[in-house]
Amino acid sequence: FVPIDPPRPLMEIRFPTLEGGRKRLSDFHGEVMVVNLWATWCGPCRKEIPYLNELAATLGPRGGRVIGLTTEHPTKDRSRVREFVDSLEMGYLIGFAGGEVANYLTQGRSVIPQTYVFDRQGRLLRHFVGFNSQTSPLHLRAVIDHALGAGASQ
Repeated sequence: FVPIDPPRPLMEIRFPTLEGGRKRLSDFHGEVMVVNLWATWCGPCRKEIPYLNELAATLGPRGGRVIGLTTEHPTKDRSRVREFVDSLEMGYLIGFAGGEVANYLTQGRSVIPQTYVFDRQGRLLRHFVGFNSQTSPLHLRAVIDHALGAGASQ
């Protein structure tokens, strides 16, 4: 895996969280981050969430974190997002990817879900577009294991 430094503004843009307040991706420097771009209306996103829940439970103790960023509106859609998150028992940080965050992440690809793995230094290791239950979890785990292992400190 060849780490790529993402555009600095991406790491510094504040995004609203479902719980209130605002976060930046740079707030999690030092952790392996799995950032997932999703929406409540997205069928493949719904299929991916159980894998992300499992991943979130195992990543935390190992120095990692899952962040789910919905493409929906932080004010108009907040209650729908809250109901969806509660119904699927999403056990990780949920935020709203506003225009700037979404634009930096998607680079013009409007397909969701999209998943990004960042190493402890905030470098992008891998970008996944879409979800396939047969292959996506295996590929995602391989990148995460690399990021959590010796390769992450290079």
